[in-house]
Amino acid sequence: MSLFSQQEVADYLNMLRKIVEHGQSEGIFRRNLHPQLAAKAVFGVLDEMVTSWILSEKDYALADQAEQVADLILTGLL
Repeated sequence: MSLFSQQEVADYLNMLRKIVEHGQSEGIFRRNLHPQLAAKAVFGVLDEMVTSWILSEKDYALADQAEQVADLILTGLL
């Protein structure tokens, strides 16, 4: 995270927020979720997954967890 500026993180969160808003306007995502909160939650999940993978002493493929993480995130948004 230290390699990213505050503006880059803000831009990323804004992109996630817009995706949530678009999904809500299309009736795909739950409308009772605050888009900025949902964006921060998605960012937090992804950030933790990558951070744990980078810091882990175990050798495993991060991509092996992608389907479960996507399911967790999308289930929360639907």
